[in-house]
Amino acid sequence: MQCDALLLSGNCIVNESSLTGESVPVTKTPLPQRGDTKDEIFNLRLAARHVLFGGTYVIQTRNYADEKVLAVVARTSFRTAKGELVRAILFPKPLKFKFTQDALKFVAALAVVALIGFCFAIYFLHRSGIETHLVIIRALDLITIAVPPALPMAMTIGIVFAQRRLRKQNIYCINPSVINVCGVINVTCFDKTGTLTEDGLDLWGVLPCTMRHFEEPQPEPAELSRGPLLECMATCHSLTRIGGVLSGDPLDLKMFQSTKWEFMEEIDEDYRKYAMAVLSVVRPMKQNLSSNFTCLLNASPEEMPYEAGIIRQFSFTSSLQRMSVIARILGAQQFHVYTKGAPETIELLCRPDTVPSNFQSVLLEYTRAGYRVLALAWRPLKVTYARAMKIRRERVEQDLSFLGLLVMENRLKPETTPVIEILRDANVRPIMVTGDNMLTALSVARDCVMIDELDRIVIVSAQPPAVASNHEVEVISPKVSSCPSSPQNKPSDGTYTECDTSSLVQFHYAEDLHKPVTEVTMTKRAAGLRYNKQNAVRSSACCRWFKSLCPWFYREHECQTTPMVHDSFKPPSSLSASETTGVHLTMEHEITVETKGMASTSHRVDIRMLDRTDFHLAISGKTWAIIHDHYPWLIPKLVVKGTVFARFSPDQKAQLIEALQSVGYFVAMCGDGANDCGALKAAHAGVSLSEAEASVASPFTTKQQNISCIPALIREGRCALVTSFGTLKFMIGYSLVQFFSVILMYYIGSKVSNGEFLYIDLFLITTISITFGYTKAYQNLSPDPPSVRALSTVTILSLTSQLLVHVIVQLGAFIAIRMQPWYLPLFQLGAEYHYANYETTVVFIVSVYQYISLAVVFARGAPYRRSIVTNYMFIANILICTIVTGYVTTYPCTWLLDSLEMVRIPSVGFLIVLHLVVLANFLLCYLLEWVINRMIFRRLLTSIRQNLCPRFRKFKAYEEIRNELDRLAGSWPPLIRSASVHTLPRELFIDGDVPTVSNSGKKSRHRNPSELSTDSENDEPASLTQEATFKEDDALLSSIIEPAEDLVTPMIRSDIFQTTVLPPKLMDHERSSVCVSINL
Repeated sequence: MQCDALLLSGNCIVNESSLTGESVPVTKTPLPQRGDTKDEIFNLRLAARHVLFGGTYVIQTRNYADEKVLAVVARTSFRTAKGELVRAILFPKPLKFKFTQDALKFVAALAVVALIGFCFAIYFLHRSGIETHLVIIRALDLITIAVPPALPMAMTIGIVFAQRRLRKQNIYCINPSVINVCGVINVTCFDKTGTLTEDGLDLWGVLPCTMRHFEEPQPEPAELSRGPLLECMATCHSLTRIGGVLSGDPLDLKMFQSTKWEFMEEIDEDYRKYAMAVLSVVRPMKQNLSSNFTCLLNASPEEMPYEAGIIRQFSFTSSLQRMSVIARILGAQQFHVYTKGAPETIELLCRPDTVPSNFQSVLLEYTRAGYRVLALAWRPLKVTYARAMKIRRERVEQDLSFLGLLVMENRLKPETTPVIEILRDANVRPIMVTGDNMLTALSVARDCVMIDELDRIVIVSAQPPAVASNHEVEVISPKVSSCPSSPQNKPSDGTYTECDTSSLVQFHYAEDLHKPVTEVTMTKRAAGLRYNKQNAVRSSACCRWFKSLCPWFYREHECQTTPMVHDSFKPPSSLSASETTGVHLTMEHEITVETKGMASTSHRVDIRMLDRTDFHLAISGKTWAIIHDHYPWLIPKLVVKGTVFARFSPDQKAQLIEALQSVGYFVAMCGDGANDCGALKAAHAGVSLSEAEASVASPFTTKQQNISCIPALIREGRCALVTSFGTLKFMIGYSLVQFFSVILMYYIGSKVSNGEFLYIDLFLITTISITFGYTKAYQNLSPDPPSVRALSTVTILSLTSQLLVHVIVQLGAFIAIRMQPWYLPLFQLGAEYHYANYETTVVFIVSVYQYISLAVVFARGAPYRRSIVTNYMFIANILICTIVTGYVTTYPCTWLLDSLEMVRIPSVGFLIVLHLVVLANFLLCYLLEWVINRMIFRRLLTSIRQNLCPRFRKFKAYEEIRNELDRLAGSWPPLIRSASVHTLPRELFIDGDVPTVSNSGKKSRHRNPSELSTDSENDEPASLTQEATFKEDDALLSSIIEPAEDLVTPMIRSDIFQTTVLPPKLMDHERSSVCVSINL
C-alpha cells in the first residue's frame, strides 16, 4: 500500500509486520454503514480494523461474487503509517537524558575555561613581543583545544559499536540514542501472551454447559455431539487461507483444528447452496458430499450435509474483549450468532437462566491454575439476509445462551523464568501488564518468580464516587497516610481526600496457593459491627500469661501496637462502647479489655500482613480507569508497589508507562508489537518481539521470540553508557592536559609545533577514540547500575584527581628541564629554534604518555564492560602508540626531529628519570581511578555528603514513595478483606457490576497444591479489627484466654503454617469476640 485507505467493501488479508511487529496476517473488514455508527465522527485510530495502512502488504482480497474491493484514500505522504515510520527514524523523540544534559554542561564549562585561557594567552604572547595578528590566532587556538571538535564523534563511538553488537544478536534499533538510556533501565514491563508465555496455545479441553450445569471436561472437542457448542468452535474465528495454508490468530487456529473440521474459501458454487454470499464454509472432514445442488435443495434437513456458512464477522477488539460471527447451518431456516471472548464479558451478555450457578468458582479454579479461559455463547437470529448484513453489533451480541468454557493451556517460554531471575538479581523490577484475566496473570507471575513464594499479593478495587449531577468532585492529593475511617458519602465541601475515599478504594489481601500462611488474625465478631471507640484497660494478668507462653517471642520483638484493618461499614447509631465483650492480643503482647453487650456474631478468619513490606499490588483495568479519573493521587503509590496489571487496554498500558516515568523510573517495555504499540512508543526503551527488522511500534525490534533480549539490551546499554562516560572523561582530560601544555608554551613565548599537534591528534587521539569503544559488554548484570550523572561527585573527583596529577607532573618536568646544567633558554638556541626548544620537547614527551595513560585509566572494565585485555584492537593500538612514542621520545632520527620540531636531549640519565616519572604518573592515576570507582568508596562519599549536607539529600520520587510506604508497613495499604481468592468479590475480576453467585462445586486441580487457611462461609467485607471486650471478672477472663491459648500454641510451635483451624471452644463461644494477631 502506498497510502492509508479506508476499506468500504470487501475483505483484505494484510501483513502489518513492518509497522506493528505482528507476524500474523490481519483481516481487514469494511467500515460499517452509517446506520451502524449513529453518525459518529470518524476516528482513524479507533477504526484500525477497517484501514489499509501505507507500508503494509495486501496478501489477499475477497468480495462477494465478482465485485471489486473498494477503498477510499485517507492519508498520503508523511501522514501515512509508513511516513510516520520514516519520520520516527529520521526525527526520533527527544529524550531528556541526564547524561546528555551534563555533557552539554561540561562543554559549557570547557568554553569558560577556554575564555579564561584566551585572556592569559593574549597577555603572555603580548608580553613576549609577538605580533598582534599572531597573538589573536594563537589565542583562538586555545578554544579548539579546550573544546575539542571531535567530542561528539567520540561519544557516539560506543553507541555505534553497541548497535552493531545488538544487530548480531538479531536486535535492531532505529533510534541509537536510546541505547545509552537502556543502561539505566530499572523497570521492565512485559506483556504476557506471546511474550512471557508461548505464542501457540494448547487446547486443554472444553467444559460444556447443559441445563446450567458444567459437564465433565472434554479434551477432544471433535467428539462432541452436533450442536451449537461444536458449531461455535468451528465458526467463531477470523481464519483465512494464504497460499493454501490456514493462518490466523494462534488461539483461533488451535480451537478450529481441535474440531477436525475443514475450512473452505473456494466457494463459488456454494453460493447456490446458501442462496446468499458467504465468506467461508466449514464442515466436518470425511463427510459424503453431493455435488448435485438440485438434490441438496430438495433434500430434507436430515439428508443435508452438516456444514456452516459464515456470512459476517465482528472482529475482536481489546475494548470489547470478544468477537462474533453470523453463520447459517445448511438447511436451517434462520441465522445463528456465535460469540467467544473473556468469560467475565460473555457472562454479562448471556441470559442469567443459562449461566451455571458455579460459573465463578469454576472460572477461578482454571484461571488460578494459569489456564487461558474463553467463554462461548450463541443465539438464533431471525432476520433476513439483507438485515443480517446491516444489523448493529450491539443488537446481535445480547440475550445469548451460555454454551461452555474453552480452556487453553498457555505455557511459559523456557527462557522466561531465567530472565526474570536475572533481572531481579540486577535490581531491575519486572512488571506484568496484560489484557488477560487477573488470576491467570497472578498464576503466571508466581510461576516465573516475578512474585516470590512468600510475598503477599494485594488486589486493589475501586468504585467511582457517588456524586449528584449538579456537583463536581475536586480531588485533593494528600501525602501517604493511613486513615482510620472513611465516610461513604461525599463531603459537604465537594472535595475528596484519601481518608474520604478509603471505602471506595479498597485493598484485598489475596491468599495464594503457593505459600504458607504465617500471619493470621482470627475474629469472632458481630455481623455488621464497626469498632467505634477504644477505651482500653490493660490487663497485667494477660501480659504475664502471654510472656510465660512464648518468652522468646517477647524478647525478640519490640513492643508496638498492631495496626488496625480498615472497615467499610457504617457505625450503628444505637451502638455504644459498653455493649459487647472481647479480647485482643496485640504485638505488645497485651490484652485490651472492654465492656460491651451481647450481639449476634458470625465467625470469620482474616489473613493480613503485619509490618511487612514484601507485598505486591495487583490492579485490573477497570480499577485503574476509576483511580486514574477520580483518585489520581494514588497512582504513584500503586505503580511503585504494583507488579501485576491485568485486563489492561492498549491505552491503559501507555498510561501505566507514563505513570512509571512520572515517578522517576527508567522503563523498558517488551511486547509483541500488536496491542502494545502505545506502550512501546511511550517507554524509554520499547522492544517489539517481531520477525520484522524494524517496526514503528518501538525503537528496538528483535527476531528472538522470547525475552532473553532484555538482559542483552541492558548489558549493551550499560556498556555503551560506561563507554560514553569513559570517552567523555578521556576527551575532557586530553583537552585540558593539552590546554595546560599550550599555556606553558605561551608563558615562555613558544608554542606546540604543527608536527606535534598532528602526532597527538591524528596518531594518538583519533586511533584511541575509535578502538576505545570496541570493548564488549560484561557477561553478567550488576545489581548496581552505572551512574547517569556526568556531573556527579565521583565523576568530578575522578577527573579532578587525574588532571591534578598530570598538571603537577608536567609542571615538575617543565621546572626540572630549566634546572639542568646543559639547559639553554629559548632565544639562545637561535632564531630557527623558535618552536624547537627544551621546554617544548620535555612537555611534549610527558604529555603524549599522559594521553595514553588517560585512555587506559578511563577504559573501565567490570562490572559493565569486559576487561580491556579482551579488546584486542585497543590493546594493540595502545602497544603500538607506546612503542612509537617511546622511540620518538628517546632517540628519534633527525628527520623525525625536524618534522616534530624537537630538540634532542643530551642527557640519557635525564631521559631515564623522565620516563620513570611518567611510569609513576600512570601507576598513581590508575590507583586513584580504581579507588574512586570502588563501590565502597562511592557509598562512603555518599554518606559523608549526606551527613554534611542533609538538607541537600535528594531522592527520586519513587524512592521517596517507597521509603514512606516502608515506614507505614502494616498500616498501608489499609486492608479491609483477607481470605482465599475464592471469597474475594467478583468485581475484582469482571468489568461490570453483577450480582454474586455461589462458588460451590469447586473442584481441586492446581499445579502446586497446598492447603489453604480456613475461610468462613460468610463473605462479608471485613470490619475494623475489633478488640474483644468482656466484664472484668476472673471467670469470664479464663473462659476467653483458655481457647486463645489453644489457638496460639500450635501456631507458634509449628514449623510450617499452612492450615489454621478455629478451635471448637472458640467456635461455640457466642458471647465474646477473640482476635489474635501473630507476626512471625
